[in-house]
Amino acid sequence: MKRKLMLIAAVLLLGLTNVKAQDLFSKGAIAVNASIGLGNYSGYNMGIPPLSLSADVGVIDNLIGDNGSVGVGGYVGFATNSYTYNYYSNYYYKATVTRMCFGVRGNFHYQLNDKLDTYAGLMLGLYTYSYSYKDNYNDDYYKNYYSNLNHSDIAFSAYVGTRYYFSRTMALNAEVGYGFTYISAGLTFKLR
Repeated sequence: MKRKLMLIAAVLLLGLTNVKAQDLFSKGAIAVNASIGLGNYSGYNMGIPPLSLSADVGVIDNLIGDNGSVGVGGYVGFATNSYTYNYYSNYYYKATVTRMCFGVRGNFHYQLNDKLDTYAGLMLGLYTYSYSYKDNYNDDYYKNYYSNLNHSDIAFSAYVGTRYYFSRTMALNAEVGYGFTYISAGLTFKLR
């Protein structure tokens, strides 16, 4: 119990730390987002929700009154969705799609105050879709049909996001836009 109280006190103390607006994200800064997204994929039920890691490295700063900067980085996302069908408990099948996304992102950051970093960005990359099929009849036709659906597509994403820093090195993040997910939230770890 004492450890929990000390941990809560430490988090509150870190949250009270003063962070200057120009220190949130500038040239040389490195921030890593770990996020979870919401949403389904083409009528399938959600399996593993969209999980993503993205990195953002500051390359230009001192734009628009010293509060603007530009960052570039990478993105990796993973999710699964499935569809299950039971027919009078005699016939059963489950189709699953695994989606992955790999991309390169560019962000324009603008720090509104000493704790809030807002940004808008674009991503270009690759989506991969891998389908699997299981049933209780060992039906090769549908197994082959679903395996033939495996493919890759160009990934394009446009989004806006925000990071609220509660300490010098940690923030809550949220993004909304078009891409691997429509909305996501998580933690940001500022490495430099």
